[in-house]
Amino acid sequence: MTTNSEAKAPRRSRSIGGPKLGESCGPQAKRLASVILEVLAGARTPTDAATAVGISLPNYYQVETRALQGLLKACEPRPAVEYGPMPAS
Repeated sequence: MTTNSEAKAPRRSRSIGGPKLGESCGPQAKRLASVILEVLAGARTPTDAATAVGISLPNYYQVETRALQGLLKACEPRPAVEYGPMPAS
């Protein structure tokens, strides 16, 4: 005899972030993201971060600005999708 919990198919969990996050990005992008987060967290100075990834300080600030702009854009609310009336069959 099976119970209701055994009869149901296992739920797929949607992975938010997780091990596949950044899978399509190269190692340089991941390293840049890492040092930017370290600077924002106060663990590194911008100068140290720029040196760690081998770029100039002005270039670091440009990349940091682009990263923060992307973060802010991703945080904007998305417009609701409006569906029209169902077609008559």
